[in-house]
Amino acid sequence: MTAQEAIKWLKAIEEKYIHGGDEGFDEKRKTAINIAINVLEKQIPKKLICIEIEQCCPICKEGICFIGDDGNYGNHCLNCGQALDWSDAE
Repeated sequence: MTAQEAIKWLKAIEEKYIHGGDEGFDEKRKTAINIAINVLEKQIPKKLICIEIEQCCPICKEGICFIGDDGNYGNHCLNCGQALDWSDAE
């Protein structure tokens, strides 16, 4: 199962139980589902954005730079943890 598929299932559960008025679906379960969705969404790589002349995280807008002596880019934002897609980076 991919992260996108898991998010889809979790949102369906949320819709059915939380918005469907299930009294037994308490705040802890709602919070757990929302945390799981947020964590899974961060695992899906997102394309960087350019702010002025700097490549930045599309979520937190922090500047992203090279990591390591080998010149490889980081796969995740060091500030918020978002997975990054460098395919269009200049």
